Amino acid sequence: MMEYDGMEQPILFWNPSIAPCGIDFYDGDRFPLWKNHLFVTALSFQQLRRVHIVDGRVIHQEIIYEPGSRFRDVETGPDGLIYVALEEPGRIVRLSPAE
Repeated sequence: MMEYDGMEQPILFWNPSIAPCGIDFYDGDRFPLWKNHLFVTALSFQQLRRVHIVDGRVIHQEIIYEPGSRFRDVETGPDGLIYVALEEPGRIVRLSPAE
């Protein structure tokens, strides 16, 4: 990674690139332990990742969903659930807490 004076470095990057596509900070209430965590979709790795960031530092990162399809987007729905857009076949998947 190149560094130059006056240039702020990223707090997280992937090498090789996961080809991030959709990104969302979770602001719902259905997954209280994930409040304000970052969700990142990976096109080339076909994953949904959860990234826990505290004070500008990555504390934890995990893969939470690997459906075998490319991800296009991730969003927190008004119902507090997490929705992801997948292709091949095109579909929207709703993630809900385990009971």
